[in-house]
Amino acid sequence: EGKGSGVIITPDGYIITNNHVIAGANIIKVTLPSRQQYEGRVIGADEDADIAVVKIDGRNLPAAELGDSSKLRVGEVVLAIGYPLGLGTTVTHGIISATDRRDLEISEGHRLRLAVQTDAPINRGNSGGALANLNGQLVGINTAIVSENRGGSIGIGFAIPINAAKGVVRRIISNSRPQPRSAEQPFIGIQYSPVDPDTAAQLNLPPGNGVQVEGVVPLTAAAQAGLAPGDILVAIDGHAITGTQDVRSYLGRKRVGDRVTLDVVRANGVRARLTIKLGPKPSGFGR
Repeated sequence: EGKGSGVIITPDGYIITNNHVIAGANIIKVTLPSRQQYEGRVIGADEDADIAVVKIDGRNLPAAELGDSSKLRVGEVVLAIGYPLGLGTTVTHGIISATDRRDLEISEGHRLRLAVQTDAPINRGNSGGALANLNGQLVGINTAIVSENRGGSIGIGFAIPINAAKGVVRRIISNSRPQPRSAEQPFIGIQYSPVDPDTAAQLNLPPGNGVQVEGVVPLTAAAQAGLAPGDILVAIDGHAITGTQDVRSYLGRKRVGDRVTLDVVRANGVRARLTIKLGPKPSGFGR
């Protein structure tokens, strides 16, 4: 038996939490601060994003207002709300320590693509709970801490920014899967990495601009459009790409079947604009 936290995001009972909170659970019991209890069912989950959506059958439930995590600033006061150590609903406070922690390995096989860091005390059982600003808006989902010897909080906690979670949640709810399976993720069909400085200099690209195509998956939209290893992806739908996280974040707001426009610099320096239809990410394909 395990305990964790979650946040009601709609009055009819959709709840956002971490995938690792509900993974492997056969029975989910949801207890509100009022001590009212519901049976919960998993609508869907995204293991890579560590986001899951649980549904309870309720009406006129108190739902969190979603904020804008892009407006968070270092030093801003935030509140961490959850159910730590089985004690009951608990609120702690702290500040935003960093807004853009990336590719954090927080446990074996578990990485956070993007996180905000806070010193608000977070302990076991807080996972899936709310990180809120002083306007009461949900700005993050508390997910992990760094601790000594698996102990309690030492002031280094991480939350998934709500802007990163929104697209995943929309996709999960729209798919409405009744079992905890990973939501179908949109996929361009490329493997990519940061652009190395020498290549950027050769192509007259500003430092930190674009991602380099390392490989193209056969029979995908990228292959059909003619993308090739060595190409540099510099924008998607006009949004500049400054690193690998920009690609992941933008695709996280899209669905399978959506069309996107790619601005590409070829290995010979020629620029091209390609429109492709996003396909599903193959099962077992790496991040």
